[in-house]
Amino acid sequence: MCMGVSEFCTAKERKERAHALWWRASKQGNDYAALLVGDAYYYGRGKGRDFVRAAEAYMYAKSQLNAQAMFNLGYMHEYGQGLSFDLNLAKSYYNQAFENEPVSRLPIMLALARLWVRRNYADISIMVTLLLASLVTVRHLRTKRPQRREVTVDSIGADGTQPIVEYADFPN
Repeated sequence: MCMGVSEFCTAKERKERAHALWWRASKQGNDYAALLVGDAYYYGRGKGRDFVRAAEAYMYAKSQLNAQAMFNLGYMHEYGQGLSFDLNLAKSYYNQAFENEPVSRLPIMLALARLWVRRNYADISIMVTLLLASLVTVRHLRTKRPQRREVTVDSIGADGTQPIVEYADFPN
């Protein structure tokens, strides 16, 4: 197996060996081993980090009804990691995980809540930016405008021909 002076495996050799054994176990129908292979690719343990291969391993584990793999696929779709960015597919995978694993409902509900917020309030930063820009514009216009004056016009002047105009300044 491992070669060397002490015949012990290095950390890298152990991870590569574990990856090979998990792969063989997953091919024999072990869904947890397929999940571990996906995790190894996702986190770069034993092999290089590869989101596409992680998604393939998670798909294989999902076909064996592994709820954690379904959750991971939902997460990858939610953030576009190795799979297309698709919030609808993310929700679908989260719902499948919710149905298949009653014990892990709390984290799945939290993920669904986060997804709901991302769907419904994705453009909130644009709205806040527009609101702030409007407020700054209004404030700028209020400080730059000339001082308002109240005009009082008496329709008949002292001699009866010219109207009288009086100005009074308003505070801003």
